[in-house]
Amino acid sequence: MPLLFEEMDAVGVTTGVVIGRVSQTLGTTSNDEIADTVKAHPDRFVGIAGIDPLDRKAAVKEIDRAMSLGLRGVNLEPGT
Repeated sequence: MPLLFEEMDAVGVTTGVVIGRVSQTLGTTSNDEIADTVKAHPDRFVGIAGIDPLDRKAAVKEIDRAMSLGLRGVNLEPGT
C-alpha cells in the first residue's frame, strides 16, 4: 500500500476505487475483502461491490449486504 499511495500522490490521485468481482473466468474478489480495504484506508478508497447478476435474488441480497458494509456501488462484470 505505501508504494500505491506514493504513486497516487505523485500524479495527484486523491481517491481510488476498489472494485469487487464475481467472474467464472477472471476470478472473484469478495465484497468483504473490498470492505476491509476501504475500512483500513477510508480517506483513500471508495468500495464497489461485485455481484452475480445471473442469480437475481442472491444478487439483491448481496447488494443489501454490501451496502451495509459501507460499499457505495455495484459492479456488473462484463460477459457474465
